[in-house]
Amino acid sequence: MEEERTLYESESHRTIPEVIDFLHQLAHWLGDRRLTFEEGEVTIVIQIPDEVVLEIEIEEEDEGDNQVKRSLEIGIEWVEGRASPAAGTAMVRGSEVDAPNIASEEEE
Repeated sequence: MEEERTLYESESHRTIPEVIDFLHQLAHWLGDRRLTFEEGEVTIVIQIPDEVVLEIEIEEEDEGDNQVKRSLEIGIEWVEGRASPAAGTAMVRGSEVDAPNIASEEEE
């Protein structure tokens, strides 16, 4: 098995209306079976297959001083090669990324 590689990661403070807007956009992208994330010069485009695994996890962590940190994590997973050849692929533009199953813009 190969080592896991992070293609994109983001964390930022947002208002609930901003989170709702993002989740609506994410739902639209999932409907199109295509996700696009941009960070500076780098663009990640991922084709999503028709069938995925949806993970929902709620955690809490004691922060001391009678404070509890809670989190809601939503994950969508799939295994490459189980879907049609057009689905479940990722493309990175504008970056040198050494990861399997990643095609640069020139290879399109």
